[in-house]
Amino acid sequence: MTNPMEVLNDDIYRVFRCGSAILFARFVIIYFRKIRNFAVQYIFEVPEGVQFSSHSNVAYTDGNNGLIKQSEDDFQYVVLWTLCTWFWLTTSPPYWLAATLIRIFVITETIGEVLCYPQ
Repeated sequence: MTNPMEVLNDDIYRVFRCGSAILFARFVIIYFRKIRNFAVQYIFEVPEGVQFSSHSNVAYTDGNNGLIKQSEDDFQYVVLWTLCTWFWLTTSPPYWLAATLIRIFVITETIGEVLCYPQ
């Protein structure tokens, strides 16, 4: 007979491991973007008038040249969404809840960025 506490502890550990993997992926993506933007801004030539938004790491011009987008948060959200979908499809109900909550967070964060930080 399996001890119910062992099963519960095992499930909690798996949920924690799943969440940790997703947060680590987010951390890696954020710092990859920061390093890339540093390279674009300081190593390569940046055209006159180009500024870098501190929030979304989007390069844009403030003059006649229009909008020059160097990066968006789309890549980050695609990776998070893919990871959550994979966990959601391949795991048991406790993980469905964690993956669904993270997917809701991704959607609300995207909507919040569009509303609060229009380009």
